[in-house]
Amino acid sequence: MDDYYYEKEKAKITESGIEAFTVTATGKKNVSVPHLHSSIEILFCTAGSLLVNLDGKGFEVNAGEMILLRSNIIHSIYSTSDGFNSYYVLKAKLALIFGFASKKNQLLYMLALTSKNKEAKTVWHTEECAEAFSAIKKLLDEQERSEYGYDIAVTINAVTVLLKIMRDTRDDTSLLNTKDDLIKRIYDTTIYINRHYMEDISARALCNNISLSYNYFSNVFKKITGLTFKDYLINTRISHAEQDLLSTDKSITDIAADCGFNNTSYFISTFKKMKNVTPSELRKNHGEDYSAVSSAELQTS
Repeated sequence: MDDYYYEKEKAKITESGIEAFTVTATGKKNVSVPHLHSSIEILFCTAGSLLVNLDGKGFEVNAGEMILLRSNIIHSIYSTSDGFNSYYVLKAKLALIFGFASKKNQLLYMLALTSKNKEAKTVWHTEECAEAFSAIKKLLDEQERSEYGYDIAVTINAVTVLLKIMRDTRDDTSLLNTKDDLIKRIYDTTIYINRHYMEDISARALCNNISLSYNYFSNVFKKITGLTFKDYLINTRISHAEQDLLSTDKSITDIAADCGFNNTSYFISTFKKMKNVTPSELRKNHGEDYSAVSSAELQTS
């Protein structure tokens, strides 16, 4: 298989931190195959309807609604209306927030946009997102006209959308009364997990590294990330295993070992529990779907 699963940043978003465009599709079809990327992504459905799958959970998004795809969340998009389907896409690097946020709140905002808490707000209905819809329309218009100062206008409108999202999700991670230093220590721990997920990682070893007792570390970690340490680690390992299943020809046994699972049977049962399919079923059912998405089926502008 081709390495199309982890989406690399385009030059546009690397340079400006922002990428925005329109996607259209006619009829029911697979519009975007499962993939993930470090940027956060917001979809604004303008016509028809969409089914957005986020880490195995489906969300219906109708015309006039928007949905947040948090950083490094595996997602795919299907158009579900028989007629014309259209949506705006806004991608933004997390670093964009740092240019506007005070140092005191930078990590708080970043954690809110990367939280793996599946109960966090994800979809905004029509009456909730009028301001954000207006901002993305202005952004796309400024981008198309490219008049003097358009880059500033694009950034302002992108931040307007992000501000709406952050204010509406500020209670999802229960971070407001958490000390900044503690947030940073837990954030550093999540970075370590994402870089060393294939290794033998223990909560007790990590809490010693950041000078917290095991019980306190466990409680604070769940409060900030929305998951227990064990669930966060397993979630990370399964996400990388899913990526390998769909983008490589490695055996399931090798993938399990490469992603930190010492027992293949345990890996298979855990994967089935989280994804509702076995690793073999996922590879069989979705491997061919990716090559089916072509430029003939999808228009972007």
